[in-house]
Amino acid sequence: MTAKRPWATILTVFVAGAAVGAAGALWFAAHGYSPIGTTALQERMLRQDFESAVNRAKLAVSETWLATGRAPTENLLAGLHEPESFAGHSLQSLTVGEGGRIVLRFDIKTGIAGGEIVLVPDPPAQGAGTLRWRCSTSSYPAIERVIPDCRFNEPSSAVR
Repeated sequence: MTAKRPWATILTVFVAGAAVGAAGALWFAAHGYSPIGTTALQERMLRQDFESAVNRAKLAVSETWLATGRAPTENLLAGLHEPESFAGHSLQSLTVGEGGRIVLRFDIKTGIAGGEIVLVPDPPAQGAGTLRWRCSTSSYPAIERVIPDCRFNEPSSAVR
């Protein structure tokens, strides 16, 4: 007759629970999820989509402004395609608005559904050949780690 060992049952349940918990944590980490904020994968997608889209848009806005003396107020006037044509891994759209302002809207893959990054051009100085840009977001508190030239502003103070 075999004696019952309650500690063996408890140990088996504990080990099985730890294995399931570790496997779950590894799965979430591998798929870009984190309970404590943006992950490296989310940051990489945000940076790649930002850099891919914003360089073309800044150049188009700058060239239009310098050629016409006025900032374009929409994608078409800047010589760009529709906002959704810029969609990438996490980027949903890129829109040129009033004053040449560029708004990039991202999806949940960056950790925040509908998160925005805004670039605002400073009017060019007389005879200047380039525009200077200010970048801000009220959506991504860690933006300076991802895009060093961009600043986080509290939602009420984002560049408008």
